[in-house]
Amino acid sequence: MDSGKIEHLKFIQNIISRMAGNSSLMKRWTMALVPVVAAFGKFGDAPIVAGIAGGIPFIFMWWQDAKYLRLERAYVKLHEAIVAGEDVRMFDLDPKPYLGCVDSAFKTARSWSVALFYFPLLVALVVALATV
Repeated sequence: MDSGKIEHLKFIQNIISRMAGNSSLMKRWTMALVPVVAAFGKFGDAPIVAGIAGGIPFIFMWWQDAKYLRLERAYVKLHEAIVAGEDVRMFDLDPKPYLGCVDSAFKTARSWSVALFYFPLLVALVVALATV
């Protein structure tokens, strides 16, 4: 394998690592958000307002996490195509041709790797705010 192809693969591997890091960051921020929203709902005057105010960023983070995971999977497909020797323009980092090969963001949001993290937190948040 020539050095240009190796560098191309390194660029893609760095992007994959960034997407995984961004996904992890979404989960960490969500873990910080849920207790704060529950506390505001518990001790505030309007738990419904706290639930809505916390629910919007919660859903946004869930969606962003799914989008990062989808992009990560598309870059993995690009990486696999280069390794397999498919005709990929040198240093092309566009994942769009491979987005059709991976699940949609909506389906990814419902996948076990994303939904098993967010759905229990959503239930806990709803229960915490409902018991106010």
